[in-house]
Amino acid sequence: MNKARDRPMQDFGGLISSATILALTVELCLKALRILSGMNVPDTHHLWSLYKRLPQELKNSVEASYDKLNPKEGAEVDELQVALHVGRPSAEASQELNELPWPSGEEDLKGVLIRSSDAFATWRYLYEKGQPGKFTMLRGFVAEIVTETNCRYS
Repeated sequence: MNKARDRPMQDFGGLISSATILALTVELCLKALRILSGMNVPDTHHLWSLYKRLPQELKNSVEASYDKLNPKEGAEVDELQVALHVGRPSAEASQELNELPWPSGEEDLKGVLIRSSDAFATWRYLYEKGQPGKFTMLRGFVAEIVTETNCRYS
């Protein structure tokens, strides 16, 4: 049994809360960096939009810190993907889920921020995301970090 992978499903409400708060934390950090740089703070939760126009020197520093904490060589990435379905899934929907490709993306800071740009709105308003008869796939840096946090407690 893999405790790190099973734990999020034992407390799905905790997973949603953790993902929401983590996404908001990253958003507020990016907004603080904009304020400290003398920039305006747009009324958005979109992480990539908040980050991409930061001064290049600041982005270089942030990216160097990210790369130091997230080495690419020899690192195993343990990710979590959540399939959301409203109601009981039909056999056809379950088969469709099994055939969906695993989403891929760059693991550098830019790729993670682009892939997770709407993380706060996605996780905060999760109850609005499901569509009857269809699976909605949720994946991104927030889920990756939550999984990593769970690994530490295994």
